[in-house]
Amino acid sequence: MLSITCCLIQLPRTHAFASLHCDTCKHHQYSELHQLQKTLSRKERNSNLELYRIIVMLLIVAHHYVVNSGLMSVMKEEPLHIHSIFLYLFGMWGKTGINCFVMITGYFMYKSHISLRKFMKLLFEIYFYSLIITGTFLLTGYAHPSFSTVFYALVPIQSLGVNYVSWFVVLYFIASYIRLYGFPIKISNRNWGWLTFCLY
Repeated sequence: MLSITCCLIQLPRTHAFASLHCDTCKHHQYSELHQLQKTLSRKERNSNLELYRIIVMLLIVAHHYVVNSGLMSVMKEEPLHIHSIFLYLFGMWGKTGINCFVMITGYFMYKSHISLRKFMKLLFEIYFYSLIITGTFLLTGYAHPSFSTVFYALVPIQSLGVNYVSWFVVLYFIASYIRLYGFPIKISNRNWGWLTFCLY
């Protein structure tokens, strides 16, 4: 709006001033157009990632539905039945979805700083949900009071070897590297499709 208003005002009293005024208007228009293109491009990329996040969430929900609904025992009895094959394909993407979520987090939070307050907040959340879940299991009879039950509730993080935590750290660093420096190998969309198909 500033550049449009500037162009509409009739002020040039000399040819030199008119030329300078016109160049200034063009510069403002170019800057505003460039900024608009960057904003639209950023929104488009974010919307693509949001759609990707929704698909990943659906894959994780499908995995939990198949694994935790008691269907696995039925599927193992008739693994080659059409329904079993469908359920295997329908619920096989849980770990893939979790890995994708961790990479999305690393992609967006590569510049974030870990403070003592954030660390204590995360630790409090871990203990809070661990105690709530353990208490629910004890009240419903799913778990029985024992030393191991109390120990696992009070020490929810057992080790830092090669486990989910260490693997998530690796994924986080990979996604941060891609955000900072881009993907090291240039691959077309078509080749990405073929690679994805082969991995499946």
